[in-house]
Amino acid sequence: MEKNCAVYIDGTIVTPENAKISIFDRGFLFGDSIYEATLCENGIPLFIEEHQERLQNSASLIQMPLTHSLSKIKSAIVHTASTKNFKRGLVRWIVTRGVDRLNIFPGDNLQQSLIVIYKELPDYPARWYKEGLKMTLAEVKRNHPQSTNPEAKTGNYINSVLAAKEAQNDECDDAIMLNIYGEVTEGTTNNVWIVKDGEVRTPSLKSGILKGITRTKVLEICEKNKIAYRETKLSKEDLLNCDEAFITSSTKGLVPIHSIDQKVITKGFGKVSGKINKLYEKLTANYFKSFNNS
Repeated sequence: MEKNCAVYIDGTIVTPENAKISIFDRGFLFGDSIYEATLCENGIPLFIEEHQERLQNSASLIQMPLTHSLSKIKSAIVHTASTKNFKRGLVRWIVTRGVDRLNIFPGDNLQQSLIVIYKELPDYPARWYKEGLKMTLAEVKRNHPQSTNPEAKTGNYINSVLAAKEAQNDECDDAIMLNIYGEVTEGTTNNVWIVKDGEVRTPSLKSGILKGITRTKVLEICEKNKIAYRETKLSKEDLLNCDEAFITSSTKGLVPIHSIDQKVITKGFGKVSGKINKLYEKLTANYFKSFNNS
């Protein structure tokens, strides 16, 4: 269990030991919930407005219109973060469809539960950023968009859990999932990128991926700085024969990929990914600075 964290449940801040929800909550029973998570610096959540927009989109995709206003959710996030003096933290906010009878068919007029978890976030391993991640290609396939749409960030995460177990079994840092057509989609909790002949490439949304917040920021960086880029279909061969590779995540930022299925790509950031990483770090630093000055 997380020890050093604050938890908000439906209006009340509680300790981790006292953080409880009903066993009849549909989030617990069926993964019938949506969530967002992002990095915090000194209690400031990174790109919170973009995350809130995606939360609302996830609610729409699973036919669960939010009964909590976005302003109320934001206030709960900020309030929860204010209870701990973490220099660096992770905030996760969850909305479940609510407590219901034990039946797959949702009842009417359920009271949605709002949960916020704010935990201290230690530095990730220095090796990740200096040398890169060791990745495996998972056997489990990413959900098809006509099944559980990956654009909805839901609490039903068994697909990624199975891929993560494969990574553990292969003694790797993470796994990359393909879709049923053999196209690259994403990692367990991140978007995947390659660089080939100076061009940045990442799977398109049509491949069946989550529209990552950091992914969007990197695309904007490429556009603004005239870095060649393309959202496209990527194959396993594209991954194994690229010049550089990296992942993006709201909590991890940009992290280089060292190897995929034991095939070494590069050590640390390459020329193009290194440039993008510096621009992204500048962007986030300016965000936190402007937040503090507002």
